[in-house]
Amino acid sequence: MRCEVDRSEFVLAAMAPAGTAGFSRVQIQKALFLLDQNIPELTTGPHFDFKPYFYGPFDPEVYREIESLEKRGFVRSFKRPARSDPSYVLTASGLEQGESALRQLSQQAQDYIHEVAEFVRSVSFADLVSAIYRAYPEMADNSLMRERQRAAPTR
Repeated sequence: MRCEVDRSEFVLAAMAPAGTAGFSRVQIQKALFLLDQNIPELTTGPHFDFKPYFYGPFDPEVYREIESLEKRGFVRSFKRPARSDPSYVLTASGLEQGESALRQLSQQAQDYIHEVAEFVRSVSFADLVSAIYRAYPEMADNSLMRERQRAAPTR
């Protein structure tokens, strides 16, 4: 079994557990951060260079990668009602590619990717950012928020 993926495959694999439900901008940033922090050796990462920003770890390259995937027909951006920022969903071909990339990884990596995808999509914006701050206090250096209670999954 090949246990390495390039950056595009990594993003698609991270999004695959959500199927066609998608991620908000904050959710995908935090999911990719957690994966890069906690299982880089299982995904040939890290794939991004996250820095502390107003709402936790941020790397603008995440959005550039997603835009590239959108141009290639693997991701579709859309606006949710009452939200100004876009969300991202895999297209049918993106889901196929993401599931394929996910299967190339070890079972341990697959399990953690599923756990992270579920976590980031199941908590509020404030709870997600606060959980990241508790687990990675250095990412709160430029924060515009205070902490909440639930912790992010760690390995």
